[in-house]
Amino acid sequence: MHSGKTLNADAGRTSNGKREEDAQRKFKQIVHDLTVLLRHSTDAETVILYWINKEREIFVLETKTTRCKHTMFQDRMAFKDLYLNDFKDIREPVQLEVNRHVMADELKHYFNNVPVRYLNLLPFVNNGDTIAMTVLESQNSTFSVEQEEAMSSYINALGNLLQTYLQLNDLADNQNQWIDYEHKLKGMYDRLDGVALLDRTINEIQGLVGKGGVSLLCRGMNNWHNVLNSRKGVNLPPVGLKVEDNTIAWDALSRGEPVYSIHFNANPKRLSPREPLSRGASLAIPILVEDHRQAAILVNSENPLVFSEAAKHKMINLSRIASLRLSAQKKADDLPGNIMANEYSAYKPELFEKTVEAELQRNYDSPDNQTWVGFITIDNLSTLRTKFRLEELKELQQILIDRLNPPSYGINGYLAEHSDYVYAFIMQSKGEEPVSDWKELIRQEFEEPVEINGGKQVYIKFIVGFISLSATLGDSYQVIREAKAALSAAMK
Repeated sequence: MHSGKTLNADAGRTSNGKREEDAQRKFKQIVHDLTVLLRHSTDAETVILYWINKEREIFVLETKTTRCKHTMFQDRMAFKDLYLNDFKDIREPVQLEVNRHVMADELKHYFNNVPVRYLNLLPFVNNGDTIAMTVLESQNSTFSVEQEEAMSSYINALGNLLQTYLQLNDLADNQNQWIDYEHKLKGMYDRLDGVALLDRTINEIQGLVGKGGVSLLCRGMNNWHNVLNSRKGVNLPPVGLKVEDNTIAWDALSRGEPVYSIHFNANPKRLSPREPLSRGASLAIPILVEDHRQAAILVNSENPLVFSEAAKHKMINLSRIASLRLSAQKKADDLPGNIMANEYSAYKPELFEKTVEAELQRNYDSPDNQTWVGFITIDNLSTLRTKFRLEELKELQQILIDRLNPPSYGINGYLAEHSDYVYAFIMQSKGEEPVSDWKELIRQEFEEPVEINGGKQVYIKFIVGFISLSATLGDSYQVIREAKAALSAAMK
């Protein structure tokens, strides 16, 4: 049974999440209202507000208001495709004349004809950088004193609104948040093994991101994969999804330092082009143990403003504490180089159990994917053990991990150590059950004999038993027990 203290903490996090969503919605509404007031007070035809994303080299439409019919506004435009590219760094208002400074056909949001003669560019400068541009499109080249005051007031109001919103939305700046953070830090010093420590880390960070999710990425099966998701996260990548080049996670692992990025038009990707739609912003934090990358924590929230400097500091600090704890364990226990996988690159059984536990809870609460858990073993195992020497059997195990791993067949999932020649697996999909496809693909893969020790050949067949996660299963031990029973039934 949960204690009242835990329930109150959960309720507080839920309340904070709702407040964030409400604040973001109201912020956008106020910005839109400001542009409407500006259009009416200046008698303009159209007013458009773009954010300027220089990292992605795009203009992002925040809001627009127009009295003109037959218009269409694009949400995002590359710098090179919009006339504003030449003015993205201005610090003071600039007026442009249509067909003199800008050709009419460059105003692509109008159809039939362009009903304006002048474009008044009102930059919004923050910390010396132009981060937004308001375009006031009008028939008039001059404005009255009152209208110029309206423009100036609009820019001041927009700046004050943004600063105030950032301050109010910085959840780390209130005392209760820092008290909660202290509790999180204390929990990181409990005596936990490596897997349990990282599991706790991602779930503690989950409490900081609101409507978002946290994933643990580890190296195994000769690649990096998503191996564990936070229990209360949303829009999470599937378990077993491989980390690809040119993603936020890959960038953080390559640099060995945290990488933060806002997603525009679903880019950049968090860890793979095959992940769910990337929204908001993401922070990838590598876990270094004695200067070696052992894992990475990938944090995502649909609201980029959750990632205040204070919040990012908390997430990175929790991850660094996990790194230090893992380093201390490695020295004390003489752990292998890759502490999350065995010598054949199959993931550790403790990690597999945590993944099943997490996905079982997510299956109850908010499943993003359907999950299958099972075991695979060699059919003619007794023959192989009598025919080959120990070194040859070890070589065979490495070959099996290399050629059985689900991502190599386009299936989200991973293999874990269970016992000699018996491997646990977990797979996820939004659609049809993937295990049957995997069985057929590996049957085809092993139609030809496997060659070991420079020439010896061995034919291999496999036995597979698996179950689907459902609300009828009580805990991870029951899941694993029933998956073993399915393997035993398949062997008979």
